[in-house]
Amino acid sequence: MIHPTTFQDRWPQMKRVVLKILRQEPTSQVEWQNLFTDVYSVSTWYPASIPEIFAELTNEITRHIKQAQERVLRHDEDSALLKAYIQEWSKFYEQCEYLPKPFVRIETNSTSRRRFSTAQSIYSRMVKVLRTMRISTKTLRSN
Repeated sequence: MIHPTTFQDRWPQMKRVVLKILRQEPTSQVEWQNLFTDVYSVSTWYPASIPEIFAELTNEITRHIKQAQERVLRHDEDSALLKAYIQEWSKFYEQCEYLPKPFVRIETNSTSRRRFSTAQSIYSRMVKVLRTMRISTKTLRSN
């Protein structure tokens, strides 16, 4: 019996699609479907890699949000800052709709010791970093 490739083998391809989603770049139907397949395969054959999937996903989300923070903070004028902030929040909500979908398989993986609420987990991580961004923005503006 041939086992699918490991998380380490699949993550580079998965990461490319995750980054496209985060950046709101066009993603082909094949890439989108392959992400579902890869998550399913890795979580089924190697359930011990589920925390690793979430760790890497969290790293990419955090990196992306920090870049969004940098884009927002480039604006000096309050109205421009507000517009940039609103634009980033709008993108954030769109990303929250799509990004968790391929990872739902992890929630239902019966061999996993810990059940993850994927959408809540990803959303919570994104909100946490964005709240930090808001606090940083307030701190910068008050100085």
